[in-house]
Amino acid sequence: MVRMSTQEMGLEKIKDKFLRMEDKLDLFNKKIDNVIFWESIRVLVFQDISQVTYTSDQSVPQKKNNSVDIVKIGIRSIKNLLTKNPYLSTQKDILFLGHSRRRLLEDGNWWDIYCDPIIENLDKSYLLVEPYYLHKHLTPPKTQSIKYLDIFVFLSFLRRKLGLVRISLTDDEKKLVKRINDEIYSSFNTEYDVENLILKLILTRRNFVPFFKRLLKRVQPKLVILVISYTPLTEALCEASKKMNIPVVELQHGVLNPYHFGYSFPGQQRKKRSFVDYFFAFGNFWRDSIEFPVEKERIFSVGYPYLEKELAKYKNVPKKDQILFISPGYPLSKALTKFAVEFSEKTHQNNTIIYKLHPGEYHQWKNNYPWLVNSNIHVIDKEDISLHQLFAESKIQIGISSTAIYEGLSFRLKTYIVKMLGVEYMDFLIENGAAKLISSVDELEEAIAKDKDFQTVNPDFFFKKDALSNIYEKIDELINFHADD
Repeated sequence: MVRMSTQEMGLEKIKDKFLRMEDKLDLFNKKIDNVIFWESIRVLVFQDISQVTYTSDQSVPQKKNNSVDIVKIGIRSIKNLLTKNPYLSTQKDILFLGHSRRRLLEDGNWWDIYCDPIIENLDKSYLLVEPYYLHKHLTPPKTQSIKYLDIFVFLSFLRRKLGLVRISLTDDEKKLVKRINDEIYSSFNTEYDVENLILKLILTRRNFVPFFKRLLKRVQPKLVILVISYTPLTEALCEASKKMNIPVVELQHGVLNPYHFGYSFPGQQRKKRSFVDYFFAFGNFWRDSIEFPVEKERIFSVGYPYLEKELAKYKNVPKKDQILFISPGYPLSKALTKFAVEFSEKTHQNNTIIYKLHPGEYHQWKNNYPWLVNSNIHVIDKEDISLHQLFAESKIQIGISSTAIYEGLSFRLKTYIVKMLGVEYMDFLIENGAAKLISSVDELEEAIAKDKDFQTVNPDFFFKKDALSNIYEKIDELINFHADD
């Protein structure tokens, strides 16, 4: 856990130092408990280090499982034993591991916005399995054929408590952990302990790989499709699938760039053995934006079905004099919310100002950003209005870094990026004139008043058209290809 930081540096410098550390320690070839661990935990290590190093915030709020949480999961898994038990599934063509943070849409159902638009008109049999989100499931789900992984979590907990799964580091492994911690402190002046991440990875692997192998034998899918490949859970499914020669596809769910170490593996020495076999990218921009740990010919530009659906839904919505701030999430939102409040107090423009919170901020924003509470900014802190409706209604979007900003470009919004920590993620948009970099409230006010036109960027570059057709075509192609193996 990160405990302190006394140094501040840019994100590019943090990245370069991090890559040098990996090379110096030869981390991609190190093993603990016979597991090549670094390829899996590096994304979290980099996120934590960059957060405390290039922000002044030393507290990274994390939701931890405790015994009470696990007992609740156990009770719920018992209740769902007959209706949502994945081991009672039948044979299916495709197994989906979905995104548990669903979105409530107008039909009253909670949608997995990455999987459900594909599933809705899929001409093949499927099963979607879902981990819990904040120790619960969002219901009613749009997905018809769905099972929950709560029983896996509860059984894993029992196995640990009963001593059936134990990990004890050797002296050499302890020395390796200490050397990594020392190198992190030397490079970033930040105390960090990688041991907990390593132990969690190995425990999850030991428990969940056998669980998933048993599920795969039951379902016998021709293809596995998942969202977010860099969690211990999804990596366990990847490993189990590879052992059973079942191809695995990942659906893109967010921004890809050289600072996202769940996907960016620059140089031949950086490999990820637990990565998916194929990657479905939103568009050509993402396919070419980083060095993936999989061959380029296995990365397909297919589009983003949910965004395409939303564009069609709101295409006739009239524009308002409305400015939309897009939250990058805590803790970066601290600076952006203060900027938004200052702008709302100084601006002479007759615009409604909206601040759209990230879903992870809904419950704590009044404590984290008290300056927003009595401001004249309309804060969106629940799912009762679609982000895409806000895009359709607005004329301007403002943010630091977010996938949503790219989506806003599809609605032809004038885009301003505030020069704050994390702005490096938006370098391409700024350099190519799709967005304008703003350093102050006064500069933003002046830019809006002048109504300066931006160079237009074709949204198809980011999000390929005819997404569903592209995806169905590739699914058929992959299933047929691997049927001949």
